[in-house]
Amino acid sequence: MDEVNIQLSEGAEAEENQKKKRTKGQKQKDVVKKTSTGGKKQKNIAKKLSTEGQKQTMEKKSSMDGQKQKNIATEATTEEVKSVKLLQRMANAKSNLKLALSTTAADYVKLLCVDVEAWEKAHSKITEIGVCLATVSSGLLQSFESRHLIIKEHKHLRNGKWCPDNRDFFRFGKSEILRRHVAANVVSRLLKNCTHVVGHAVEGDLKWLRSLGLEPNRTVFDTQTLAMAIRNQTQTKSLKDLCINIGGFNTFRLHNGGNDAFFTLRLFLRICKVNLKGFEPLQRLIKAAEAAEQTNPEPEKRTKKRPRWRKFSGVQRPSKRPKR
Repeated sequence: MDEVNIQLSEGAEAEENQKKKRTKGQKQKDVVKKTSTGGKKQKNIAKKLSTEGQKQTMEKKSSMDGQKQKNIATEATTEEVKSVKLLQRMANAKSNLKLALSTTAADYVKLLCVDVEAWEKAHSKITEIGVCLATVSSGLLQSFESRHLIIKEHKHLRNGKWCPDNRDFFRFGKSEILRRHVAANVVSRLLKNCTHVVGHAVEGDLKWLRSLGLEPNRTVFDTQTLAMAIRNQTQTKSLKDLCINIGGFNTFRLHNGGNDAFFTLRLFLRICKVNLKGFEPLQRLIKAAEAAEQTNPEPEKRTKKRPRWRKFSGVQRPSKRPKR
C-alpha cells in the first residue's frame, strides 16, 4: 500500500509540474501577445502621427499657397493702382501744358516765379526768397525783373553740409536783406499784382509761403510737371537737367533763391515758346551774369571765427576751450 501511495504522490507531483510548465508557457505566450499588441498599437500611433503630420504639412502648404496668391493679387492691385496714378499724372501734366500755352498766348499775363530756400538743419527756418516777374503779351516778353530777399533773422544760418551755400552769389541783381515780416509783405504785394504763379517742384515753396501767412490764390504752373508732358515720361528731373535738355541753356549758382527763380521762369517761358531774344534787357542781364560767373567761378571759402571770451561781472573765463 505504501508503494502504491508513493507512486500516486509521484504522479500527482509530475502532473502539477506539467501544469506549472503549461502555465509558464501560457504566461510567456501571453507576454509575447501583449508585446506584439503593444508594438501594433505603437505602429498605429506612429501611423496616426505621420498622417497628422502629413495633414499639417498639407495645411501649411495650402496656407502658404493661399498667402502667395494673396501677395500676387495685392502686388497686381498695387501695380494697377500705380499705373492708374501715373496715367492720371500724365493726363494732368498734358492739360497743364495746354493751359500754359494758352495763357502765354493771351493779351496780358503777369507771371510771378517764387523760390524759397531754407536752412538745411531746420527746414522751418526760411533763409532766402527769390522772386522773378515777367509780363507777356501775345507770346512776346514785355518786362522782366528779378529780386533776391535774404531774411535778416536767419542771416547767420548757413548751408554747405548737405545743400550748396550760394547765398552770396546772386547774379541777376543785388540781394536785399529784409526782416521776415517785411519780406512777407513784399511777396504778398507781388502775389496780388500777378495773374499766375510759376515754380519748380512748387509744392514745397507753397508750404513755406503758407508758413509766412501767404496764400497764393492764383493758377500755379510747375515746370517739373510741364516737362513730363514734353518728355512723355513720369520720372521727375532736376532744374539743371531740364534747363539743359529742354531750355537749351546752362545754369550756375543754383540753390540761391534769386538764381533759381530766374532760371525757373526762363525755362517756363521757353516751354511756352515765348520770344525771349527780342527783349534786349533780358539778354544784357544774362550776358552780365555769365561774365560775372566767369570772373569768379568758385565760391569764396568762409572761415569760421573763433569765439572771443569777454570778461563779464561774475563770469570767469574757462580754463579750456570748448570742443568744436
